[in-house]
Amino acid sequence: MYSIDNPFNAISYYYSNTGYFSLFTNIANYAATFASLEYAPLVTTYLSLLVVLAVPIAMFYLPINLGLDWSNFHRIIWLILCLALLIGPLAYPEVWVNTINAQVYFGILSYILLFFPVPKRMKTKSLTVMVPLLLSLSSPYSNAIGMGNTINAFYERSRYRILQATFAFIGFLINVILLIWAVVDKSIDDDRSQVPNLLTLMKSFGHYSSTVLLGQEWGLGLLSNLKSPSLSSVAILLFFSGITVFFVRVTLKSVDTQTRLLMIFGLAVSYILVNIVGLGGSYAGRYSVTVIGVLSATFLIGIMLNISLPNTKTKSTGLILIVLLSVFTGGKDYWSFKDELLTCRGCVDWSINVGNFVGESAQLPIWPYPNWSMELP
Repeated sequence: MYSIDNPFNAISYYYSNTGYFSLFTNIANYAATFASLEYAPLVTTYLSLLVVLAVPIAMFYLPINLGLDWSNFHRIIWLILCLALLIGPLAYPEVWVNTINAQVYFGILSYILLFFPVPKRMKTKSLTVMVPLLLSLSSPYSNAIGMGNTINAFYERSRYRILQATFAFIGFLINVILLIWAVVDKSIDDDRSQVPNLLTLMKSFGHYSSTVLLGQEWGLGLLSNLKSPSLSSVAILLFFSGITVFFVRVTLKSVDTQTRLLMIFGLAVSYILVNIVGLGGSYAGRYSVTVIGVLSATFLIGIMLNISLPNTKTKSTGLILIVLLSVFTGGKDYWSFKDELLTCRGCVDWSINVGNFVGESAQLPIWPYPNWSMELP
């Protein structure tokens, strides 16, 4: 694909079948070429891990940057709650260990960074003003969510915010041009050009909200009923969707107009975009991570802005319990390797598939994509 002697070609590589540019993936792959073949995968894996870890770290430091005066007890509770962004989404190794999947965590990170205040130090401003551009060139989710910087620029009218919005728009424009090029060239995958209908978005909302409220393991159990939903599974989805809507409304009513618009923008864009990039209706795998993370971050920001206010303690307590439940249920199997994670739920047992891999029955289902399979040699 490219040579170590030509770093520009490596970093600027564009795979037109996907329809989007991935700067971080190119940089990580180029860095891996300096390692031996044995250790090259470790370079990309641990660079991806840094992206995953950046999400809860950014959320943890958000109240500090906002100047909120919390007690040590509040900070400990906040640290535990921030773990929801690490183990609440699909944080299995099969999802996050490669640089392509890092794009979904970039989407969550872009959403959190929208709520950070303008840095006070000039040096920090210089180092961070172009972050929206770098993020948008590394992830289609960041590319869309990063346009929320326009809301900050409109309300604050500072030079820093205007520059951030400008760089975010430049990244957005670059990706739009590349997408149009791929469509005209007919190199983009046909199923990636699907636009979700209202029913698809409603289904995804129910599944994502259930995954947030119940954690990754229980929430994914509900995902398995997508193709042939039973009355009980539909009732469960509606119940937890209703709870999600209630607490989202509680959160939105308790913040200022600028923060409210940022939250609505992030939620709306992530739900729509994840269905477009996620092949028009993939509710599992990496495609759900951004929405689950943005929804969880919305709850966390609502807690952060209301935890110390006397008239909102009851609402904050409800939000805290939801996030703690997500942390607990998601943490049960966090990063644990299990054979069943390599199969789709409801499919034939993995060992049976492996035992019959010779001949025509060499198709193995791939978790967490129920409709995908791999052909063994």
